Amino acid sequence: MADGRSERTFGPDSPMPYVARTLAAEGLVLPRYHAVTRGAIGNGVALLGGLAATPEQLAGCTTPTAGTCVLPEATPSLLNQLTGAGRTWKVYAGALGATGVDSCRAPELDRPDPAGLQPRPGDAFATARVPALWFASVTAGADCGSVVDLGQLDRDLAAGDDAIPDFSLVVPDVCDSGIEVPCPDGRPSGPAAADAFLATLVPKLTGTAAHRKDGLVIVVWDQAPATGPFADARPCCSGRPDGVPGGGRTGAVVLSPFVTAGTVQDKPYDHLALLRTLEDLFGLDRLGLAADPAVQGFGPKVLAAPAADGDR
Repeated sequence: MADGRSERTFGPDSPMPYVARTLAAEGLVLPRYHAVTRGAIGNGVALLGGLAATPEQLAGCTTPTAGTCVLPEATPSLLNQLTGAGRTWKVYAGALGATGVDSCRAPELDRPDPAGLQPRPGDAFATARVPALWFASVTAGADCGSVVDLGQLDRDLAAGDDAIPDFSLVVPDVCDSGIEVPCPDGRPSGPAAADAFLATLVPKLTGTAAHRKDGLVIVVWDQAPATGPFADARPCCSGRPDGVPGGGRTGAVVLSPFVTAGTVQDKPYDHLALLRTLEDLFGLDRLGLAADPAVQGFGPKVLAAPAADGDR
């Protein structure tokens, strides 16, 4: 999700009642979960790679370049780690297939990216919101075939638990992400649209036998708004990148058989803490800044028992 402010999302006058009431009652709320920097790309590479954003990524990479926007093939991500460990994964991206492609849709280098952040007639896909596409270690090889249109998720769920990847990242299209933008097809955007999106998506995930057994669903926002009455640039914790703006307090919700439903954990976390948590659950090495001892994963106060091997 995008542009969430914790105090607004989980407050008494929340524009996202499904999140604030239903999900908060079914899961565990992390009201002090933070983004790590400003911008979708910078937060995405932190979440999947434990990396500090480059200046170009902080500027939005409107004309993507190799190395400084799309990171080199030698730069690993959580997705490469999973592949190397024999795990399955998919990134389900909203509107990825709007132009007729089935998978990947990586940005073209050294050309203005029309799919950067704003929806276009008939196409609400946003390259900047799909963190996998900023790693050449994903886009340059067969792994990019695992970055698919969101419509594939329903087909995978219908095929049964064996078709559900070990790890999934779901990215809504721009109009469903929570950003206030004019959508070319006339449908609404903003927090209410994001709430409706989650009200449809989350029950599909938590209703599977795989989730009831040992699953983990985490709803996060890439950053807090940069402008407007809910703008927030508060940093999170120690051990974070220096010299870059904070991404604000976004909040998050954790749903799993291993959390105590209807509870709140007030400890601060961020995307680096989430990456460290996922790597620990899958038995992987810690990448980049997630390896810093100052970065702490969720731990038993969030996940009351270790999630089982193969955690989805």
